[in-house]
Amino acid sequence: MPSTAAGSAATGFTAARAAEVMELACRSAGLDGDGARLLRLGENALFRLAAHPVVVRIARSTEYLESARGEVEVSRWLEGESFPVARVIDDLEQPVVVDGHPVTFWHLIEESDRKPTYRELGRILRDTLAL
Repeated sequence: MPSTAAGSAATGFTAARAAEVMELACRSAGLDGDGARLLRLGENALFRLAAHPVVVRIARSTEYLESARGEVEVSRWLEGESFPVARVIDDLEQPVVVDGHPVTFWHLIEESDRKPTYRELGRILRDTLAL
């Protein structure tokens, strides 16, 4: 039985519920969700896939759909500006809604010595606004 945004809120957003949604989302995206590890459960659930360097982000309800769309758009825009940013998996339509939950798929971020600065981000924003 599919849940609605209200149904998800009423039953609670638990680790077990998030894992169910992650499995369904991975299956629909052609990714292997077996052995995924829950990284965080809060406003969103984040899972690290065992078989792929991918993080699956699951929002609590469709109330967060527009926010998820905006995050995907900003990530793609900043990547286009060559700014080091968390990147969505490009060959998947994103976000997807699975059983009442917006889901996005992200490349796993590996720690590196190079961290972007606020100055670099400011420069990109200033240059864009000047257009």
